[in-house]
Amino acid sequence: MKAAKMNYFRELLVIQMITLQHAVGKTISGMRTDTGKCADSLDMAAVEFDRQLELSMRGRERGIIQEIREALQRIDRGLFGVCDRCGEVISEKRLLARPTSRLCRDCQQRQENAQRSINPWIPEESASSSHTGVGY
Repeated sequence: MKAAKMNYFRELLVIQMITLQHAVGKTISGMRTDTGKCADSLDMAAVEFDRQLELSMRGRERGIIQEIREALQRIDRGLFGVCDRCGEVISEKRLLARPTSRLCRDCQQRQENAQRSINPWIPEESASSSHTGVGY
Protein backbone atom coordinates (compact mmCIF):
# COMPACT_ATOMS: atom_id res chain seq x y z
CA MET A 1 0.00 0.00 0.00
CA LYS A 2 1.30 3.44 -0.91
CA ALA A 3 2.39 5.87 1.80
CA ALA A 4 -0.44 8.31 1.00
CA LYS A 5 -3.05 5.58 1.57
CA MET A 6 -1.33 4.48 4.78
CA ASN A 7 -1.40 8.08 6.03
CA TYR A 8 -5.07 8.36 5.09
CA PHE A 9 -5.93 5.24 7.10
CA ARG A 10 -3.75 6.40 10.01
CA GLU A 11 -5.64 9.70 10.18
CA LEU A 12 -8.99 7.91 9.89
CA LEU A 13 -8.08 5.52 12.72
CA VAL A 14 -6.75 8.30 14.97
CA ILE A 15 -9.94 10.33 14.49
CA GLN A 16 -12.06 7.28 15.32
CA MET A 17 -9.98 6.57 18.42
CA ILE A 18 -10.19 10.15 19.70
CA THR A 19 -13.96 10.18 19.14
CA LEU A 20 -14.42 6.92 21.05
CA GLN A 21 -12.09 7.97 23.87
CA HIS A 22 -14.04 11.20 24.25
CA ALA A 23 -17.32 9.27 24.50
CA VAL A 24 -15.88 6.90 27.11
CA GLY A 25 -14.51 9.82 29.13
CA LYS A 26 -17.80 11.68 28.91
CA THR A 27 -19.69 8.67 30.25
CA ILE A 28 -17.30 8.25 33.17
CA SER A 29 -17.41 11.93 34.12
CA GLY A 30 -21.20 11.95 33.77
CA MET A 31 -21.50 9.03 36.15
CA ARG A 32 -19.29 10.76 38.70
CA THR A 33 -21.38 13.94 38.67
CA ASP A 34 -24.75 12.18 38.57
CA THR A 35 -26.23 12.16 42.06
CA GLY A 36 -28.60 9.34 41.24
CA LYS A 37 -31.51 10.81 43.21
CA CYS A 38 -34.76 9.25 42.08
CA ALA A 39 -38.33 9.81 43.15
CA ASP A 40 -39.19 6.13 43.44
CA SER A 41 -37.84 2.65 42.90
CA LEU A 42 -39.23 2.47 39.35
CA ASP A 43 -37.32 5.61 38.37
CA MET A 44 -34.23 4.24 40.06
CA ALA A 45 -34.54 0.96 38.13
CA ALA A 46 -34.86 2.87 34.84
CA VAL A 47 -31.80 4.98 35.66
CA GLU A 48 -29.81 1.86 36.60
CA PHE A 49 -30.86 0.10 33.39
CA ASP A 50 -29.77 3.10 31.32
CA ARG A 51 -26.47 3.20 33.19
CA GLN A 52 -25.80 -0.49 32.57
CA LEU A 53 -26.65 -0.12 28.88
CA GLU A 54 -24.30 2.85 28.61
CA LEU A 55 -21.50 0.94 30.35
CA SER A 56 -22.04 -2.02 28.04
CA MET A 57 -21.74 0.19 24.97
CA ARG A 58 -18.63 1.89 26.35
CA GLY A 59 -17.06 -1.49 27.09
CA ARG A 60 -17.54 -2.46 23.47
CA GLU A 61 -16.04 0.86 22.42
CA ARG A 62 -12.98 0.21 24.59
CA GLY A 63 -12.53 -3.03 22.65
CA ILE A 64 -12.73 -1.11 19.38
CA ILE A 65 -10.15 1.37 20.69
CA GLN A 66 -7.82 -1.58 21.28
CA GLU A 67 -8.44 -2.82 17.73
CA ILE A 68 -7.61 0.67 16.44
CA ARG A 69 -4.35 0.69 18.41
CA GLU A 70 -3.44 -2.66 16.90
CA ALA A 71 -4.25 -1.37 13.39
CA LEU A 72 -2.01 1.65 14.00
CA GLN A 73 0.78 -0.72 15.06
CA ARG A 74 0.29 -2.70 11.83
CA ILE A 75 0.63 0.56 9.89
CA ASP A 76 3.89 1.30 11.74
CA ARG A 77 5.17 -2.20 10.91
CA GLY A 78 4.06 -2.02 7.28
CA LEU A 79 1.58 -4.88 7.76
CA PHE A 80 -1.64 -2.88 7.48
CA GLY A 81 -4.00 -4.13 4.80
CA VAL A 82 -2.45 -7.61 4.71
CA CYS A 83 -4.56 -10.61 5.76
CA ASP A 84 -3.28 -12.27 8.95
CA ARG A 85 -4.23 -15.71 7.60
CA CYS A 86 -3.33 -15.90 3.93
CA GLY A 87 -1.04 -12.88 3.51
CA GLU A 88 -3.10 -11.51 0.63
CA VAL A 89 -3.97 -7.83 0.34
CA ILE A 90 -7.23 -6.81 2.04
CA SER A 91 -9.35 -4.85 -0.40
CA GLU A 92 -9.41 -1.10 0.01
CA LYS A 93 -13.20 -1.22 -0.07
CA ARG A 94 -13.16 -3.54 2.97
CA LEU A 95 -10.61 -1.36 4.78
CA LEU A 96 -12.71 1.73 4.15
CA ALA A 97 -15.73 -0.02 5.66
CA ARG A 98 -13.74 -1.52 8.54
CA PRO A 99 -10.21 -0.11 8.83
CA THR A 100 -9.36 -2.49 11.68
CA SER A 101 -9.93 -5.58 9.50
CA ARG A 102 -7.25 -8.20 9.95
CA LEU A 103 -8.65 -10.74 7.51
CA CYS A 104 -9.48 -10.55 3.84
CA ARG A 105 -13.09 -11.18 2.84
CA ASP A 106 -12.53 -14.85 1.97
CA CYS A 107 -10.66 -15.69 5.20
CA GLN A 108 -13.27 -13.82 7.25
CA GLN A 109 -16.02 -15.81 5.53
CA ARG A 110 -14.21 -19.08 6.23
CA GLN A 111 -13.81 -18.12 9.90
CA GLU A 112 -17.51 -17.27 10.23
CA ASN A 113 -18.51 -20.54 8.52
CA ALA A 114 -16.28 -22.46 10.94
CA GLN A 115 -17.87 -20.67 13.89
CA ARG A 116 -21.33 -21.56 12.61
CA SER A 117 -20.32 -25.21 12.17
CA ILE A 118 -19.12 -25.32 15.79
CA ASN A 119 -22.23 -23.55 17.04
CA PRO A 120 -25.09 -24.01 14.56
CA TRP A 121 -27.35 -21.87 16.76
CA ILE A 122 -25.56 -18.71 15.61
CA PRO A 123 -27.89 -17.11 13.07
CA GLU A 124 -26.21 -16.35 9.76
CA GLU A 125 -27.01 -12.63 9.91
CA SER A 126 -25.51 -12.46 13.42
CA ALA A 127 -22.19 -13.95 12.34
CA SER A 128 -21.91 -11.78 9.26
CA SER A 129 -22.93 -8.61 11.10
CA SER A 130 -20.20 -8.96 13.70
CA HIS A 131 -17.83 -6.04 13.98
CA THR A 132 -15.46 -7.73 11.54
CA GLY A 133 -18.26 -8.51 9.09
CA VAL A 134 -17.67 -9.82 5.62
CA GLY A 135 -19.62 -7.24 3.69
CA TYR A 136 -16.44 -6.06 1.99
